[in-house]
Amino acid sequence: MNLAIYIVGMLSFLSGFYFVKKSETKWNGVCGLFIAYVVWIMVQSLAGIFKLFFRYPVHAWQYGLLGLGLGTYCWVQVFRSKERQQYEYALSDFLIVLLLIVLGLWRYGI
Repeated sequence: MNLAIYIVGMLSFLSGFYFVKKSETKWNGVCGLFIAYVVWIMVQSLAGIFKLFFRYPVHAWQYGLLGLGLGTYCWVQVFRSKERQQYEYALSDFLIVLLLIVLGLWRYGI
């Protein structure tokens, strides 16, 4: 159950952050996904440092609730402004990501 809450929270944050308007220009869509994931890792790190500083136990479901809250905030901003970030996608981006996934699975297994 903890993992399910974590995954829902992470997907909520990633999708919300992905669609929040960040710039007037179009961004590369695959890079936007990676940027959203890096921001998610940074949020988790900051929350972990905060919890460690106050000696509070850290659980996966807490990060899931944090992601759900931040994702909801991002989605509210998208719906209020009625604007979302525009992305462009190239076939070469997807091929490189597919190559990285195949190399990762080949090196580390499933």
